[in-house]
Amino acid sequence: WLIHTSYDEGQKPYLTELFLERSWVQIATPLLAGWTLGVLILKFIKINGQRRSLLIEALPDTISPEINMHNVADFYDHVIHLPAKLHESFMFKRIRKGLEYFYVRQSNTEVATAMAAQSDIDANSIAGSYSMTKVFLWAIPIFGFIGTVLGIGSAIGDFSGALQGDAAADPNAMVDSLRGVLGGLSSAFDTTFLALVFSILLMIPASSLQAMEDDVLN
Repeated sequence: WLIHTSYDEGQKPYLTELFLERSWVQIATPLLAGWTLGVLILKFIKINGQRRSLLIEALPDTISPEINMHNVADFYDHVIHLPAKLHESFMFKRIRKGLEYFYVRQSNTEVATAMAAQSDIDANSIAGSYSMTKVFLWAIPIFGFIGTVLGIGSAIGDFSGALQGDAAADPNAMVDSLRGVLGGLSSAFDTTFLALVFSILLMIPASSLQAMEDDVLN
């Protein structure tokens, strides 16, 4: 029904009208939604890489069952020679910094404190990385409401013009004017409908991805 409408009446497909024959909002909304979707896809790829990095034995027992000042250099040498694609993962950065800090400070307590601080930094980094996505998810329905206001204003303006002309005394002309008003209202509410659908379809994966990334960090 969405794609095929009655061609006997000379109507175009509903989706064609929905995306191409409304206001500029109907073009801006899909573009913004597509941009958001692209960001989420890149996020998903990055999170999968983070999860795979957790499967690597970064601190093998074959070197030693514990880390001390005599073998910390061996552990560090092993870590920095891990595959390059792991070097941007939370795990690699955390372990590398922990080994470096332990080598300099030689204190388990201070290393634990530094790692706790690094954990907070990573958590804030994750939260900040979703700021633009949240702005887009907020802006999409706002665009829909803007389109609704524009459509309603246009419909009322057309009807007001019909009432002021000679058509006010012609019932047939009044009916035609009402049809134009109803068409304008349909266009107005279509903009909000499209924006709300995009918002729902994007909000669910965005929330899920943030929860997944928090789990990886934990």
